[in-house]
Amino acid sequence: VKFAPTIIQASIYTKIDSLVFWIIKKTFFKHFCAGEDLEEVRPVISKLHDAAIGSILDYSAEGAVGGEEDLDTSAEKIMETIVLGQDYSSIKFSCLKVTTP
Repeated sequence: VKFAPTIIQASIYTKIDSLVFWIIKKTFFKHFCAGEDLEEVRPVISKLHDAAIGSILDYSAEGAVGGEEDLDTSAEKIMETIVLGQDYSSIKFSCLKVTTP
């Protein structure tokens, strides 16, 4: 994990990023992220909720913001996480980034 940013940058430069992202997803990704969309995270949230462990829903799209349409999409996704959070008493707040890269 310590070397991940360097490896990712090098993989993008050498155009092997698809392979590197596949390796990340199959190895340490699940340690840090419950999933890539709300359907993937829902079972993880439920399991944690049943164990009295809270979750933090955070929609992150680093580097993906290009224009107003992208901002609207990000706002929609953030609202979806807030709505999902209402289904679980173990989710006390929502996390969001209000600036763009």
